[in-house]
Amino acid sequence: MSTWSSGYNTDLGYTFGYYREISPEWLDYVALTKGVMPPAGAWRYLELGCGQGYGLTLLAALYPDHDFLGIDFNPVHITHARSLATAAGLKNVRFEEADFLAVAESWPADWGQFDYITAHGIYSWLSHDVCEAIVTAIDRAATPGALIYLSYNTLPAWISSYPIQHLMRLWQTTDSLESVKAIETVISRLQALTEAQAGMTKLLPGMKSMLDKVATRDRAYLVQEYLHDNWHPRWFNQVVEEVKPAKLSYVGTASLGDLYLTNFMPQAFKDILKEYPAPIVQEVMIDVLTNQSFRRDVFSRGAPPLWSVQRQEALLEQRFALVSRPADTSELKFKTSIGELKGKSEVYTLFYDALATGPKSAADLMQVATAKPLGLGDLMQALSLMLNAGHITLFCPPADRAPAGQLDVPRKRSL
Repeated sequence: MSTWSSGYNTDLGYTFGYYREISPEWLDYVALTKGVMPPAGAWRYLELGCGQGYGLTLLAALYPDHDFLGIDFNPVHITHARSLATAAGLKNVRFEEADFLAVAESWPADWGQFDYITAHGIYSWLSHDVCEAIVTAIDRAATPGALIYLSYNTLPAWISSYPIQHLMRLWQTTDSLESVKAIETVISRLQALTEAQAGMTKLLPGMKSMLDKVATRDRAYLVQEYLHDNWHPRWFNQVVEEVKPAKLSYVGTASLGDLYLTNFMPQAFKDILKEYPAPIVQEVMIDVLTNQSFRRDVFSRGAPPLWSVQRQEALLEQRFALVSRPADTSELKFKTSIGELKGKSEVYTLFYDALATGPKSAADLMQVATAKPLGLGDLMQALSLMLNAGHITLFCPPADRAPAGQLDVPRKRSL
């Protein structure tokens, strides 16, 4: 493994993709539901580990009046990202090749500071010193009141995968295997160990089901997930401690299906949580109860709390638009970390009907005549599940649609 990558596998470029959780309006929504004031005014946006630049380019096109910066250590990624921005004619996004260790030591003055900082899918795949550098970079780059997004592999769900990842990387390096070939070889060898009832597989019964899932996954994804020198799933409380030097405090999850998760838990789970009143410990116990595997956490750097009246007014002003109405609303199911929840058809159908006529604010939807009057909390819970399912979206149309329209051609060229 080359030293410039700090043990990160660069055999394949990072996959193309857009992750809705990194969008400013999504992060704002999380902040508002948790009573935290989101950024306002001429905000700026930074993505750490921007990969191929696809997601950041989309955001820059949707927000032409705001500045965006993406940094990544891989020159292949940056080259592609710059070509996307150039082809789209975007002037408000900049991509820089940079190493986290270097920028932590000396943050470039001309980069300035940012109101949103996101790092998707990098934190638990990097060495401890690089993760420390990320936190230092956030400390230097974040404005007071900034929202910060970190996603990472989470314990306890990955416990059974530790041996899988270790053996994958060990066999790849010792046998000098190309990455995709290594995946095929490892799957075959691990299946043989399972069939032989090796002591390791007997001790970790969850390993077999995890291996079964691995065998069906896209090989490019498996390379990106497992074949790195560093692979360190975290407990939530560990991450909270690690980001403290950047003066960050936890706001809530960007997995909107889980925003109101404790409301849906069986009584036995609720009784257990009562034994752990400390918020951080309670969050860890939620991960234990749900066997959480991936967290999408939103933090703030000194964002002020909202008065209850301010929070209510802001939530009522939030607008929503229909994206894809379910074909059958009589059997509505929404995914959460504790499994699928069944939605009340007689309630949700009314919301889908209302949104089918055009975007609506939460205040508009409060006027929908349900059999039983809903409070604002009930409404936001329902809307959060619909957002997470992709049935609706947060409605924030760009003032200038031209930059977004330019993205059609470069997007097709890149995929």
